[in-house]
Parts: sequence; C-alpha cells; structure tokens
Amino acid sequence: MSDRNDRQIVFYTPGSRALAHPYRIIAAGRNLVDPGVPFVTRRYHHHTLILTLTGVGRIRMQDRSYDAGPGMVTWLDTSRHYAHGCHRDHQSWRYVWFGMQGYGLDTLFDRPDVSGNPVRACRGPVADLFENAIANLVRKNRMTDANSAQIAARIVALFLQSGSTDGPMPDLPEPIHRAMQAFLDDLSARWDIEEFASRSHQSVSHFHRRFKELTGISPKRWMRQERINAAKYLLSTTNEKIALVGRRCGYPDPYHFSRVFRQLTGVTPSRFRRSGGP
Repeated sequence: MSDRNDRQIVFYTPGSRALAHPYRIIAAGRNLVDPGVPFVTRRYHHHTLILTLTGVGRIRMQDRSYDAGPGMVTWLDTSRHYAHGCHRDHQSWRYVWFGMQGYGLDTLFDRPDVSGNPVRACRGPVADLFENAIANLVRKNRMTDANSAQIAARIVALFLQSGSTDGPMPDLPEPIHRAMQAFLDDLSARWDIEEFASRSHQSVSHFHRRFKELTGISPKRWMRQERINAAKYLLSTTNEKIALVGRRCGYPDPYHFSRVFRQLTGVTPSRFRRSGGP
C-alpha cells in the first residue's frame, strides 16, 4: 500500500464482550494509492469492505475483474485469492475500509448474488458508517464492541439490499434477478412460489428448475433463508419485539417464526438476540 501521509490504519483487539455480538470490526482505515503502487494481495483471513471515495480501484476476484468507482462498496473475502489497487487509467484511488469477522459472514459471501456481484453502489449513509467504523476503533471504550457490531451489521445490510451497478447480477438471468429483488424489497408480503415465478414471467415448474440450477437451492429454501437473514440483522441491531421482527420478515405467526428460526440457526430468536449466535 502507499505510504502517503493520509494513510491511516487502526487495529483493535475485541474484548470478551465482543463474543456477545454477531460481528466485530478488527481493523479499519483509509488510503490513497496511485497506479505505481503494487496491488494488495496479502491474505488476512477475514472479510473486508472497501468504500471508494475518489478515483477508481481495480478489484480482482475469482478470475474476474471489477472497477470500483466513487460511492461503490467492495466486499472481499481475504482468505481467498484477490488483488486490489488503483486502476491504471486513473491518477489515484482514495478509499476507506474495515476488516471484520462474525457469525454467518462466510455463508453470506458464498451466496451467488454476493460472490458473483461483490462491487455495488450502495444506498443509504454508507460513507458516514465507514467513518464511524474508524472513529469507533480510535475511541476504544466500553461501547466499542457494541458499536462495532451495529456499524458492521448496518453496512452489510445496505450492501445486501443494493443491486448490481451494471444491471442484472452476474450469472443470473435478468427475470430471475428481478424476482429475487422484488422479494428482498418486500419481505413482509405473503410470497409463494406462484407469485415468485410470476415476477419472472415464467411457469412455476420452469422457474423452479432454472432457479435451482443457478443457485443450488430451491426458491422456497432461498426465500426462507433470506427472511431469516433479515431477522438476524433486525434482532442484532434493533430493540423491536421479536413478534414484530417476525412480521416484518414475513412470519405473522410468532410461533411459526420461532420454529423456522430455530431450524435454520439452531437457537431461538430470543437466544440469538442475547448471544449473537449459537
């Protein structure tokens, strides 16, 4: 990385309270590099999120290359082969970043719509959240762990809610991508496979077959996983009653919500909220 004066890196060793939170930010900083600086390739074995402020970065992952322009967020699993640096056609690349660990991040990253679409233009107060991540590590007080978990969870949620910067998600046909996005935009609706298929203008049987071929799981299972992922985020970052969280995620019956949540996570919603995971 560049040795320019505005480079900043803050490291943090979480305390014992970090075990009570689903995510923890372990390092954060900012950097400015030019095309002459070698690409970063070192493996850190954690997940890193990068927000481009100015210029354009070049991201290489899984034999594919992506351009990260201003306002775009890049999600890297640094345990895998990757490289990033300033795009050779631009004078500089300025960015902020943080590295995090946490429950379920590997599973989230392995989703086809994430690993196949790791550079996105995210909506919401993303820049403020990245700056808060750095400031939170600098302060290092008794609230650092809790604030770290909340900041990371909010940015992950904003990333998951954002679509591709170039149209449909790579490796997914546009009709299926459209149906998936419609579902994610309205989790509380009474979705079924017929409604899901109709959003892609396909028959139920054809949609089910193509969806499973492309994602490796059935539409029903995917919808259930996405609802529970959203519920985990709300349980981690809000004080809403568990029944309300269930309704917002498509489970109007709290007993059914608790049963499905436990099937997928191994714990009840109330225990997950207390411990941040099993």
